[in-house]
Amino acid sequence: MGEPRTSVRADAPPLSLPGRGAGVRVGTPGSNGAAVFWFLILLGVSTFAPCIIVPEWRNYQSAKVAQQREQHRLEKLRGVVARERRQVDAIQNDPTVVARLAQRDLGFQRPGETVVPVAVENQKHYASIAELDDEDFVPAPVLPPTWFSRSTWWLPDFNYDAIFCDPSTRPIVMLMSISVIVVAVVLFHRTRPVSVR
Repeated sequence: MGEPRTSVRADAPPLSLPGRGAGVRVGTPGSNGAAVFWFLILLGVSTFAPCIIVPEWRNYQSAKVAQQREQHRLEKLRGVVARERRQVDAIQNDPTVVARLAQRDLGFQRPGETVVPVAVENQKHYASIAELDDEDFVPAPVLPPTWFSRSTWWLPDFNYDAIFCDPSTRPIVMLMSISVIVVAVVLFHRTRPVSVR
């Protein structure tokens, strides 16, 4: 019986066996492995980043609304100060106002005059500055930058605060995203060549 014949193509590369000291790379991701690696990294980062960005954005919105509220208080306080200044100026320079105040507050009555008391609703005086804002304050919406709105138009309308801001779910999402990144690094990291003797 003869030896089996094997056909070798002329254009085939020569076969080479690893000799002593030749290295074999273990755990090197191929093209599919690299795609899975970067997919896991992108997935982990895309879930971890909102856990940081969304709460900070909500804090920024709250700060802007607080600033609007203080501006509203300031405008109303300026109106109160302007009204008080007009009253002080009238008391100092208008004798008619002085006469009316004397009749109303001191009961002053000229000879031959008959004073008829009339119930008048008192003007509202604010007890503190904190009462100046709650009646008609309507905050303006604090919108994200235009570039952000254009780049996230495809996201579904969902309550993202319940996921990324709620103290009961935010740590879980952060832990899961970090775990995905760690798994990607552990599974697909490049190891040193291992010698095969």
